[in-house]
Amino acid sequence: MVTASNMLRLGRAALLVSCTLLVAAPALAQARVGFTVGPALSQLAGDVVETSDTQWGIMIGLNFEYEFSRDWQIDVELALSQKGGDKVGIEGGSYDYRLDYFEIPVTVSRLFWLNDGPWALAPFAGLSVGLKTKCALRPAGDRHAEFEDCTVDTPGGDTAGTFYGLPLGVAARRRFPGGSALAIEARYTQGLTKGSEMGEMMASTNTFAVMFSFAYSLDKRSHGTPSQPNPRR
Repeated sequence: MVTASNMLRLGRAALLVSCTLLVAAPALAQARVGFTVGPALSQLAGDVVETSDTQWGIMIGLNFEYEFSRDWQIDVELALSQKGGDKVGIEGGSYDYRLDYFEIPVTVSRLFWLNDGPWALAPFAGLSVGLKTKCALRPAGDRHAEFEDCTVDTPGGDTAGTFYGLPLGVAARRRFPGGSALAIEARYTQGLTKGSEMGEMMASTNTFAVMFSFAYSLDKRSHGTPSQPNPRR
């Protein structure tokens, strides 16, 4: 059972891993740093949400990778993500919600190399922690209306200030001689946070995204092949 105390501990653990990798990355033989970007579809779900259409958004940020063995990798992202839902039906009406978060997904991948070549299929899973930067809403489907900031007086009340989610999916990863890497991934994030700062919204955000990333090796001494980038290890 997921409890608030468990989520708090997981959040602290994710932040600790992120900070540790950020500090240690330049000294690690298989560390890479780069960028990640992609479109995302999200919708709201929860106890008082009667209906919700998907809403387009974008995820963009910095990506830190570390291969701790030939077949295993950990990724830490520092990202801005747009979430929410269109035509969200709750008691009293229907509204479009936009939720912006500063998010830190931490995932672990298992790499399955294809014919021992430069490409690998990599299923992954992890934990995502996000801090809300904006919540806005407007009457559902009214493209001419401007989004207004959420408050305790707007329909549904204020949204949760901290987002917890379980990201999982699969990536196609390409390694280049010298250690740089390209990835295309399909990622689904199951929202774990239900409730709001005022205890009224009782909703979580589920997101599907297609992400593109490229990362540069921080180890200029790497001379391995793409599927085994540093045989000195």
